[in-house]
Amino acid sequence: MIVAQLDDGLAHFVLQLGACVKADLPHDTITSTREIRFIATFNPLNRVLYSDPNFDDYCRDHVN
Repeated sequence: MIVAQLDDGLAHFVLQLGACVKADLPHDTITSTREIRFIATFNPLNRVLYSDPNFDDYCRDHVN
C-alpha cells in the first residue's frame, strides 16, 4: 500500500494487487483475476458540502 499525504490534510491511499493474489477470509478465499488498483482519498476540508442558500432555493424550486 502506498500512502501520499500533504501538510494540508489530504491523503491518498493506493491499494494495488497483481493478478492471482489470494486473500484468505474466515469462511472463504478471494482471488483477484487480474491486476487491480483502488485509490481512496480523504480530504477533511471537503467532507461536508456547503452551498449558498440562494442556490439551495433554486434547486428546490427547479430540480426534479
